Amino acid sequence: MEQSNFVKKLLRRRVPQIMAAYLGGGLAFIPFVGFLVETYDLPRVVLNAAFVAYISLAPSVFLLAYNHGAPGKDPWVLAERVGVPVNLILAAGLMLYTIFYTGEVEAMTETVVITDDAGNQQERLVPKAKYRRKLALYFWANESGDESLDWLRYGFPRMLERDLEQNRFITASTPFSDPVLTRLQRAGYDDALAVPVALQQEIAEDLRFTVFVDGRFGRDGDLFNARIALYDTETAQRLAEHAVEGEDPAALVDELTDRLKAALEIEDVEGLGRDLPVQEQLSASREALEIWVEGSVVEELANDRETALGLWNRAVEADPSFALAHRDIAIAHYGLGRPEDAKAALRVVQKHKYRLTERDQFYLRGLEAELEMQTEKSIQAFETLAKIYPDDVTALRTLAGIYAAYNKIDESIATYQRILALDATEDWALKEIGDLHSAHRDYPSALAAYQDYAEGHPSDAEIQFSIAQLQRAEGDLEGARETIEQASVLTGDRITPALILAQIDQAVGDLDAAARRLREAEAEASAPQDLARVLGARINLLAHRGQIRNALELMSRLREVQLQFLMPIQVNLTVGFQIPALHGMVGNEQEAEAWIANAVKKLNPPYDRFGHLFYLQLYTLADNAEGIEAHLEQGRAAMEALSPREDTRAQVELYRGRGLELRGRAAEAAAVYREVLDSFESSTINLISNEVRAKSLVMLSRASIDAGELDVAAESLAEVLRTIPAYPLAKVQMARLEQARGDIDASRAHLAVALDIWAEADADFLDATKARALRDELGS
Repeated sequence: MEQSNFVKKLLRRRVPQIMAAYLGGGLAFIPFVGFLVETYDLPRVVLNAAFVAYISLAPSVFLLAYNHGAPGKDPWVLAERVGVPVNLILAAGLMLYTIFYTGEVEAMTETVVITDDAGNQQERLVPKAKYRRKLALYFWANESGDESLDWLRYGFPRMLERDLEQNRFITASTPFSDPVLTRLQRAGYDDALAVPVALQQEIAEDLRFTVFVDGRFGRDGDLFNARIALYDTETAQRLAEHAVEGEDPAALVDELTDRLKAALEIEDVEGLGRDLPVQEQLSASREALEIWVEGSVVEELANDRETALGLWNRAVEADPSFALAHRDIAIAHYGLGRPEDAKAALRVVQKHKYRLTERDQFYLRGLEAELEMQTEKSIQAFETLAKIYPDDVTALRTLAGIYAAYNKIDESIATYQRILALDATEDWALKEIGDLHSAHRDYPSALAAYQDYAEGHPSDAEIQFSIAQLQRAEGDLEGARETIEQASVLTGDRITPALILAQIDQAVGDLDAAARRLREAEAEASAPQDLARVLGARINLLAHRGQIRNALELMSRLREVQLQFLMPIQVNLTVGFQIPALHGMVGNEQEAEAWIANAVKKLNPPYDRFGHLFYLQLYTLADNAEGIEAHLEQGRAAMEALSPREDTRAQVELYRGRGLELRGRAAEAAAVYREVLDSFESSTINLISNEVRAKSLVMLSRASIDAGELDVAAESLAEVLRTIPAYPLAKVQMARLEQARGDIDASRAHLAVALDIWAEADADFLDATKARALRDELGS
């Protein structure tokens, strides 16, 4: 009954009608404010504040309606005199909170709509580009006098990196992130320690870090003290210094993270990452942390994954829930060519993935897909990561790299363009875009991208080197030489210009000059990456001259150097193709077969299937048709299983084409070579080596001559000689072409160039033997 009377009272006082009118007015008022925000580009906080005010004032409207809604005049009661002012104060407080808190957050973020794996749409906050900070964390100095604490020189920055990266406004990197380490090694800091501030700034500036951080630590009894200095990259001005003290290094990192974020004016915004203590996201065991860091040092500085793996296994024995160490174990097994062991380690990671960031988990999904050779699943993992972090340059850069790795060039270019649209200061993406256009053989677009970057960075020698390589690919060798010589004065890098100039010398036939440059570059090379590049160029030059046994001797040294910075599986597979090829050039099949059999024993499934490809490489260069036919189908099946890329799989067809040639089926072989070359037209293989394409064109010309298609041969050889005028393999085919045309003098002239290059070739070098036979056939 009382309830019924109350309802009647509300109706008599017209409270429902007044509240309905208030609600209706609000339904019109809020969209109107939204219209003003959109039309006049007002801060969204205006709309938020209007909505808060509308909701907050509802109690006062109800109170006034209840006391004054009935016909006639009603006196003001105590509830109104107190309630309405209190409601107004509370509403004002809520509006101020909305304006100053959510307004500040809103100024630093924006909302995007993403679609998750299940197809559901979600709203996500993302940091605006201008509020993101990219930090270079250099390794620290140990001032404690206790060598047993040396691990913390690397450990403090490594823990700090992981702690900071929980916040999505921050990207942090230690020198373990290439190319910082390479730059330090070039400067003579092989251990990446005690780096002068001036060099720290130079590297940070070149690599687009916003700020860089230096640090040092000591210990007094049971207490550690840690001190950091934060520098502005552009000016090298010291922005802040912080010192903390405590018994636990991990807890000190937590405190330093808070200090750094305060100095950078970065807050932890709900929905934009988390802030777990170091012990929660890494390990609560100092022993496990120390061993994990030691493993990282061994892996990164010595590229010794086996030793690192042993250390990481000890780390997870000390703390079985150390998810990041389990992840590193999986990646080490992957790099060592042990996919099944990597999968087993990833299964353990899944049990403790709550310790990993969301970004880490997506990277793991991509690795799992790689191990299962599920290309689309791998791409999907990184596409989803880029959707969830649509403004995250690191995520987008990874996705662009994945696209390029799978030869999705258009998608890769579009992703780099997304990066530029997000943040114009990330203009390094222009260089990547230029490289990809070059892979498409779209040289004008490539040059435009390079020049756009060069306009903003006139003193950047590396972009001039890229332009020179483009000129070389177009056949403007003298223009490339001039560009390199001008750019050389802008950089301390002596290796890259020497290598490009040596390539030009080799292309025009000045082999002594090329050899001299490479010897000088080898003496300059301090970083293993640079030394490997020089040794690779020397091996290429020796093979070019037909000095195969010297090249084979140098291969063992190259392998040792590569193992200092590449995954063993990468080195073993690369060597597996190069060494049989070199043996094949001198017809040394027996020794090569023994080498391949031994190499395959060291490869775990499924990589052991590459053995068929090693044999094919050998027999193709040794002119062994039976050997090619014996391994062709298995080689094709291996490539189908091991590579998702059509352009990579197409290279197997080069072996088939050579087998057809050797069986006298030249026209069929020429058709095969044309198909392979078509697959190279839009392939990132061109980013790796233009020589692959040049050799394919020579093979096409050889088969075309035998098939009587002289115009096709002439066109192919003209394209090769435009960029490599003194290419001996092409010169031999030009000699054969002119012989078929009846111009014996021209034939002899071309042949003389090749034989001059091969004047000091090994006696059993097959190409020189064939060239001498042709010379004898042509007569004097």
